[in-house]
Amino acid sequence: MDEIAKRGLKPSVVERELSLSNGYLATMKKRNGSLTEEVLLKFSKYLNFSLSYLIKGVEDAASNEIDKAPKRKGENSQIIEALNGQIDTLKNSLNDKQRIIDLLSEKQSSKEKKPVFRG
Repeated sequence: MDEIAKRGLKPSVVERELSLSNGYLATMKKRNGSLTEEVLLKFSKYLNFSLSYLIKGVEDAASNEIDKAPKRKGENSQIIEALNGQIDTLKNSLNDKQRIIDLLSEKQSSKEKKPVFRG
């Protein structure tokens, strides 16, 4: 819970994103309960910590490389959303450039078809 608070995260959001019941974290803290292996794994991935850190409170050099976890779901969603926006912008830019090329090609063809009068 301390790490969640340090990061400015709301327990209810963390519970929802980890598919935990509402109030689960507060109940575990209040009752000094222990977390299951499944919940520890979820936290490890969500907070981007090794299991060793979550269990012992210190990072083992060996486990640090082994237990590297992906970024939290929310961060991944934001990254994906930003990348999709950039993809859309690039697609629009490519379409605009293709329209310009088509217009220039049409203009060039119409010039070539017109007879040249020399007097």
